[in-house]
Amino acid sequence: MAAVVIFVRQKKTFKFLNERGEWTGSFEEARTFGSTWEAIDTCMKQEVRQAEVVMRMGAPRYDVMLDVA
Repeated sequence: MAAVVIFVRQKKTFKFLNERGEWTGSFEEARTFGSTWEAIDTCMKQEVRQAEVVMRMGAPRYDVMLDVA
């Protein structure tokens, strides 16, 4: 079973949240989180809107997304 990688993605641009709290087009620069709760908490604290927490388990076709208001 593949490891789960958790990250935050902007829904309209498909950019990823990086360590500096900025959006990047590079998946390699995306901040990864230890849990979905950590990702959601970060979104709430940084007032991130129109984004989704993504849990990637191998290939992108298996991604599970949670909306962040």
